[in-house]
Amino acid sequence: MAAVVTDARYRMALAVIRSLGRAGVRVKAVQVGAAGAEVLGFYSRYTGQRFSLPAPADRAAHAVALVRLGQKGEVLIPVTLESVLTAAEQRGVLEKVFHLAVAPPESIALANDTARLLELAASLGVPIPATTALAPGESVEALAARVSFPAVVKYRAGEELRLPPQERYAIVRGAAEFVEVYTRMHTRKPFPLVQE
Repeated sequence: MAAVVTDARYRMALAVIRSLGRAGVRVKAVQVGAAGAEVLGFYSRYTGQRFSLPAPADRAAHAVALVRLGQKGEVLIPVTLESVLTAAEQRGVLEKVFHLAVAPPESIALANDTARLLELAASLGVPIPATTALAPGESVEALAARVSFPAVVKYRAGEELRLPPQERYAIVRGAAEFVEVYTRMHTRKPFPLVQE
């Protein structure tokens, strides 16, 4: 069995590569738009082949590039949200070569939208943290007065901003810090969520 693992520069891809390699799976590591020392997965002893692809013009072009480096019957394991969305949207192209285990784009969009995901979880009886947001006409200072600290401020779909995970949320411990953080995040992408 062989697998193609995308986004080889990330630690999470390295973990996938190691796990597959230890299980005896041959691994091809792929990275778009980067090469060299910054691509962690290229340096794993479990990586058999390494591919650096130029940044594609769109998801369709990316899928075609992946198909060209693949061999019939390999498993494609997309790692980041962008790669998962490419695999979901370009399933017809990619399945000509690869086996895929990727949800439909609508399901991925739901899972990536924190507000919608929390609504679904609550409707199914799954425990969720207390969550609030800025009400229409409410000031950030008024919202801060309603919040119990510490609190988490997070983007509803942080990956869309292409920020590293640690910059998609902030833990705040008081009202003044909350106002500064919420205002900054709201300016970047309106109406972040606030959770206990």
